[in-house]
Amino acid sequence: MSKLDIIWQQMESDSSIDTLSYQNTGSPSAQLLAGVRRVPGGPTNRAVLLRLPVHLVRKVVSSDRNQGLRLDPLEDQNAPGYGFVALVLTKGELRDIFTILATDMLEVVGPITVQADQLRAFLKRLSRWQDLLNYYSPGGLSAPARQGLFGELWAMRWLLAVGNVPASPVLSAWVGPERAPQDFQFPGTALEVKTTSGGSNTLCIGGLWQLESVAATDFFLLHIPLVNSASGESLPVLVADLVERFALDPVLGSRFEARLLTAGYLHSQAAMYKDEKWSVKPTRLMTVSEDFPRLRTHELPAAITAATYELDAGALDPWLCHESTLFTLLY
Repeated sequence: MSKLDIIWQQMESDSSIDTLSYQNTGSPSAQLLAGVRRVPGGPTNRAVLLRLPVHLVRKVVSSDRNQGLRLDPLEDQNAPGYGFVALVLTKGELRDIFTILATDMLEVVGPITVQADQLRAFLKRLSRWQDLLNYYSPGGLSAPARQGLFGELWAMRWLLAVGNVPASPVLSAWVGPERAPQDFQFPGTALEVKTTSGGSNTLCIGGLWQLESVAATDFFLLHIPLVNSASGESLPVLVADLVERFALDPVLGSRFEARLLTAGYLHSQAAMYKDEKWSVKPTRLMTVSEDFPRLRTHELPAAITAATYELDAGALDPWLCHESTLFTLLY
């Protein structure tokens, strides 16, 4: 349980709280506070408050963010001349997301010293989170999205545990949730992950750029064959394993949680995925060299601007390589 969750729970259990209560979060410069807002006769909602001079608070207009968040300018009854920009959670089922959001706000806005800049950073970061929350689906991830995320997370653990690649560069390289062309982009090296299931040997290439990297001099494709198995590993178990690994560094832990959210994974929906388990058959790592079979934009007629296609994994044996070929590039 995070420090913020503990603060919120303490305030929620205090029946003497009036309309608004708050506590300091230890933010280094900006006055970011954890609060609860109690609606008379209604629920008690968690909030993140940015304390600012009133002339800055008045620049903010109340709005319902339509994703379980409400933004309100409030006066500080205890400090004349000051007020709060209050971001209030209005949907209880999004508490785990809100904790990640608040932690992110502390990291980004907290160190800023100029108050006008604090407000700008707060609103800019909120806008980014609003975009991320558009990925939220009450029904959870689709089957292809679950399988794809399982593959990326399995590859991440493989890099950490088998490749002994340090946690920070692995997490920084994981750009799959951001819809980047390749799932992992290290300095000078890219890794695309493809999963198959049900005995399929077909790799689905999702666009012309997926197997064409202009930023990396070394490019690899990892094929992870999955088999549904009662003795296999579920997506929530794999996530929990990685959460534990990254928890050794609070900053990395927070970043990993934010990436999970960007990928559409919510801990509150983990029960939806617990019965779906996969076993991993022997993986295949390939070098995407100049002669690797793929569509390349500069080789196509100019009129073709987009395409998806399939590769037969069984026909890619000539490009197989040992995992050490990749690992030695990442140390």
